[in-house]
Amino acid sequence: MKYELSINFLKQNFNYKNFCDDINFAFKNEILDYPLDTSILNHSIFKKVGKYMTSYESSKVDKEEEDWWENSEKVEEDFFSEKNKTFYNWFIKERNNGQLLPKLNNNFKLIYNLNIGNIFYSLIFSKFNKTYYFFETWDTYNIIRHIYSQEPTKKELVILIKKLLKDSDPEIDLEIFEDYFENFFQK
Repeated sequence: MKYELSINFLKQNFNYKNFCDDINFAFKNEILDYPLDTSILNHSIFKKVGKYMTSYESSKVDKEEEDWWENSEKVEEDFFSEKNKTFYNWFIKERNNGQLLPKLNNNFKLIYNLNIGNIFYSLIFSKFNKTYYFFETWDTYNIIRHIYSQEPTKKELVILIKKLLKDSDPEIDLEIFEDYFENFFQK
């Protein structure tokens, strides 16, 4: 297994179709803490990537997927290591502003990005499966919040964001976010 954590390596090797399968799997199975960031890396490094949050049965794993099972933790350690800090910072910045997937492959197109304090929401379209993916990111978290077959309106997204904010903190006063939403509607 030979790889480097760089934008050029990811651009040349990112298997976006398998990554989309992973996103669909995470959403369908309601796995909020599915590691989408490392999944992006793994779909650039390994020929075949297993599903996170599933059990490992060596009798059911082929040789190509075995490479992932044996080495994915090393890739994750490298990603968070001091030697790759510049790459990591670039990756997180691009992810938060919704540009990471479109920069890695032209299959993806950023439709909307909304920043509310340190929480970022991005609607990204996948041309190959004609699917809209709605992500929420902050710090080291990257969560698939919804999948749409048709482009949602800004109003639908704001309703979902308000619900997510309320679900995370029932006491939260949504009025404090109205300027963010108003600016989002004006774009």
